[in-house]
Amino acid sequence: GIADLTLSADLAGDRPKVLGGNNGSDTNAFANGRLAFYTTGKFGEDWKLTATADTREGPVEDLFTNFLDKSPQSLFRRLDPDYYYPTFGDDSSIEETAPTLGKFYVKLSKRDSHLLWGNFTVRYRDNELALVERGLYGGNARYRSDATTRFGERRFVVDGFAADPGTIPSREDFRGTGGSVYFLKRQDLLVGSERLRVEVRDKATGIVSEVITLQPQLDYDIDYIQGRVLLSEPLSAIVGDDLLVRNDGLSGNEAWLVVQYEYTPGFDSVNTLNVGGQAHAWITDFLKIGATASHNQNEGVDSSLYAADLTLRKSPRSWIKLQAARSEGVVSTAEVSGDGGYTFTSIGDPGFRVDDAYAYRADVAIGFADLLGFGRGELNLYGQRREAGYTAPGLATPRDVDQYGALLRMPVLDTVHVTAKGDRTVEDRGLTTLAAELDVEWSIGEFWSVDVGARHDEREDDSPVVVATQEEGDRTDAVVQIEFDPKARWRTWIFGQGTLRATGDRPDNHRGGVGGELRVNDRISVDGEVSHGDLGPAAKVGTAYQHSERTNLYMNYALDNE
Repeated sequence: GIADLTLSADLAGDRPKVLGGNNGSDTNAFANGRLAFYTTGKFGEDWKLTATADTREGPVEDLFTNFLDKSPQSLFRRLDPDYYYPTFGDDSSIEETAPTLGKFYVKLSKRDSHLLWGNFTVRYRDNELALVERGLYGGNARYRSDATTRFGERRFVVDGFAADPGTIPSREDFRGTGGSVYFLKRQDLLVGSERLRVEVRDKATGIVSEVITLQPQLDYDIDYIQGRVLLSEPLSAIVGDDLLVRNDGLSGNEAWLVVQYEYTPGFDSVNTLNVGGQAHAWITDFLKIGATASHNQNEGVDSSLYAADLTLRKSPRSWIKLQAARSEGVVSTAEVSGDGGYTFTSIGDPGFRVDDAYAYRADVAIGFADLLGFGRGELNLYGQRREAGYTAPGLATPRDVDQYGALLRMPVLDTVHVTAKGDRTVEDRGLTTLAAELDVEWSIGEFWSVDVGARHDEREDDSPVVVATQEEGDRTDAVVQIEFDPKARWRTWIFGQGTLRATGDRPDNHRGGVGGELRVNDRISVDGEVSHGDLGPAAKVGTAYQHSERTNLYMNYALDNE
């Protein structure tokens, strides 16, 4: 433990008298001081205590008051030492073991459970309809049981928080640009409050199909003052979806960078209150129940989110998950940028009604080996309904929406694999879409493969006013792709596809092209694809040069009809 106490005294009566407003004849004796300490250590059986306090300079009579107030000097903690301070020759690093914006920090922990007052981050992700991710200053309690299931999960987990952070949350969604630099809408972020992840969203439904959580320093660097994010790798706008038919010039699922953080608007203090919690329990090794709740109060405007989920599991490949949620008020809004942060569009700040609304989701995963006792295939089914006015992070819903679909992956033989996918989305007085695709991959020998596929999609808009650029009708496309992969530093493919049938104002989608990947040496790699068709030319090329462990040079270019 380290403690420091400094006191200074000044008797006003000993001062010489001065003229005007500086006349000190009517002042009394006073004393200023500062009390600071830091301690950490273990005691008992697996208990650990870390605590710190710093009253900062002030009148002695006020040293032990306002311990929970935040520090106005916290701005200076946001300065990046890489830019504003010299680097010392020992290449040392700094670890903040008691992060707090206030005068006080305490954390009492036993193994993975703790009681804490200070800065903390909550990440409640068990329920996809009610994500709660905040970086806050306040109180946090967590209990994780020592007992585990046969699959390694904690049997009981309870986490709760209460905070008056004086900050406002912001969520910003950036479409991948092929680059690694993204500019946030706001500056002067709360240090350590950011949460970054890459979301892969299905091209047909927009539902998040994959999430990659990014780690600070390893995956990104952030400038809290300027509001700038630098990824360690460039993020493409499109990622592979393991499907063959190009529904556009460049086809694949969409890649998005989602950044959430806390900030303080203007110079005035913000009156906020945030409380919430999450709990789940594995009743048996195969049955789990969970609940999530969050309540936010910002300058008298309240919003709440409540959710419950149930999981019934046979194995890691076969399970059923049911989720339900209710939102009250505007729980979350988002700023969306398609150009890396130069322009933003607000999503979810209601131009639609904001009544209390519900959302439901059901997922079923079936491993054929678990169900039939043989086979290696997997089938995934989902159904989701969101009522008009439902708001949650990433789920602002202006009208009733129903979505359901399926994905089948099955090896028929050692050399033949089948993939089938179908999705349907129905918006009340809006756009109804259907997309279904069947692909077959046939491996010929060690290096060659021939893939064939067909895709059928439908579009119908029941909006009161249909925009002039809206396409309606059906279209069926077929494709053949041949790939050569010598299992070396390169591979290449060529494809051709054509439209078998189109109705309404759907244009034909004939297209042909060639692509490949090449690793020139251990430092240089190149990949790309070029095609042309009825929807116009399309091309993408990417190059990367690994100059050193810490320096990577790249160039990415993409051309599409939209």
